[in-house]
Amino acid sequence: MHRWLRAALAVQLLAWTAVLAENQRPAAADPADPKAPVPETKYQSALEGYQPYEETRLRDWREANDEAGALGGHMGQVRGRAQAPQHAGPKAPRPMVGGER
Repeated sequence: MHRWLRAALAVQLLAWTAVLAENQRPAAADPADPKAPVPETKYQSALEGYQPYEETRLRDWREANDEAGALGGHMGQVRGRAQAPQHAGPKAPRPMVGGER
């Protein structure tokens, strides 16, 4: 068989499979029928598991400063892990190029 003929047969087979699958779906219940089955519903509160706000204990500023000093500074610059950048001093003036002033 030619390739195109195989491809055409495969497409037809898939199309018929889809048509047969569609025809096997159960009929939907009539919404106007008062005896139509309705799925069971369960109430679930949106506030389920809610925990009320609690104030956090504020620390004394001296205690916080002492802890930061013991760790080696602020902003996570702990001794032995990172060092503050070293400044070489003022920059030398840039040489003038062309007609710059």
